Amino acid sequence: MRRKPRARRRCTSVRRIWLPQLDAGYDPQGLAVDDGAIYVSAYRSDSLGVRRGPCRVIRIDLETGGSTGYVDVPSPCGHAGGLAVGGDGMLYVADTHTLFATPLVRAFDRSARFRQFSLGPGVIGGLAASTPDGIWLGTYEDGPGRLFHFTAATLARLSDGETLEASQAATVLTIPDHAQGAAIGGGGLWIARSDWNWSTLDQLDPVTGAPQRRYEIVPGTEGIAFGNAGRLWAVSEAGSRHIYDHPFLDPVPIVFPVGLRARPLSIGVSRIICRHQRSGGT
Repeated sequence: MRRKPRARRRCTSVRRIWLPQLDAGYDPQGLAVDDGAIYVSAYRSDSLGVRRGPCRVIRIDLETGGSTGYVDVPSPCGHAGGLAVGGDGMLYVADTHTLFATPLVRAFDRSARFRQFSLGPGVIGGLAASTPDGIWLGTYEDGPGRLFHFTAATLARLSDGETLEASQAATVLTIPDHAQGAAIGGGGLWIARSDWNWSTLDQLDPVTGAPQRRYEIVPGTEGIAFGNAGRLWAVSEAGSRHIYDHPFLDPVPIVFPVGLRARPLSIGVSRIICRHQRSGGT
């Protein structure tokens, strides 16, 4: 028997931000929020069947929604599925088999230089999450995936070109299938699951990974992250260029905040209802 969730939640989305450089073909993937800025990792693709391309991290002003810079991530990055800002002041970009790291303070000037770490067997950079004491890296699977917590101390000991192994993880949790993004805050571990035409936001126990609630959200949701004020932000790829050129898929807001509040619930899955007011971006 399905356990009945304790509360229904709705979201109020105060505005939506269309991703800068969207028309250049960048497909948003990872999301991080820090000190008045939103960071989105993306890869460039002009074709629905092309899922890899040059990678870029775009910085967006949290108030205006306008771009304040970008940095290109070097090869072999081709998807940039995860993005995290660690408590160590580093910007981390997770690609399928490689983790990239650079100091955030210099990431968007000409002196930016990325260190690269190969990901060992079992560790896949499908998604990433920021924490004060390190980062989480997660796998995208058709079945249950895994989420690895690596501490800042472990990451700091790595030399450029060294391999980050699964055995170096401080914690490993099981996460649901089709995981695209993760965030820790608001009393839980949150996992965004999606494809282009559907998404759910799953709340898990942050210690055990046990599932607690599931909500329907904006289709195509990828990265999620909590901002400094405790607001949950999300980015959807369902409006990217190689998708919105196809009439059978509806474009949706690209970067948007999700505010949760409890209500009585009598069904197993609740729908998150959002109101949007467009702002920012080009």
